[in-house]
Amino acid sequence: MSENAYLPSEPKFSADTDRSTNRSLTWLELGVICCILVFLVGLLLPAVREARDRPPRCLNTLKQIALALHYYEKVNKCFPPAYTVDSSGNRLHSWRTLILPYMEANDIYERVDLSKSWDAPENATARTLVEGLVYLRCSNSRKSPKTNFLSLVGEEYFFHPDRCRNLAEFVDATRRTLALIEVPDQFAVHWMEPTDLDGLESLNLANQRLLHKGVAYVAFVDGSIDSMDSRVSANSLRAISTIAGGEEISKLD
Repeated sequence: MSENAYLPSEPKFSADTDRSTNRSLTWLELGVICCILVFLVGLLLPAVREARDRPPRCLNTLKQIALALHYYEKVNKCFPPAYTVDSSGNRLHSWRTLILPYMEANDIYERVDLSKSWDAPENATARTLVEGLVYLRCSNSRKSPKTNFLSLVGEEYFFHPDRCRNLAEFVDATRRTLALIEVPDQFAVHWMEPTDLDGLESLNLANQRLLHKGVAYVAFVDGSIDSMDSRVSANSLRAISTIAGGEEISKLD
């Protein structure tokens, strides 16, 4: 009898057995990976859905500005002037500077020297601080730190060129009288710069690269916010621009 007769024999595996084992391990790994992916997707879907349903930050910013204008009006019994001027009639500061205290930025407002121009050296610190307030501009803008939120200045528009306006002057429905509009980047200005629009026709929205596809966000005198189609008719633009034109408009067509 061989001396190795009682020793355990070496296990023998066929090529088929080896392939079957490898195949089982591979499917197990794939199963684990699929479970992890399903778990991650389950975690991400609520966040994606929430982000999709959340209004663009620009809408919230526009609402903040509109509310600040109304807070100013409540305290001062009129909306702010389009800009302040010196004794020679030179523009100094924008209405946007004047509403800073009503936008939780009173600390910056107190650093502004209203007797000097917005771009004077004396106002360099205030300008820098304002530029750091990212909520004052649209997140889609490429003109940081400028703002895309402007208004209309003129005898028949929201801002009078020489004085402040009170609510009694708005004969047309405040729900459809324009106060603010989000403009394309090429019209953007520094928040403190006393520059706005003298009419909507010059914007030519239909031929501009807007911050939001096909629409521009607007705020009305009553503080409500809406989106305006870039193809809005000239008649509608005229109707929403003026404060006492007598036009009636139900929607922005």
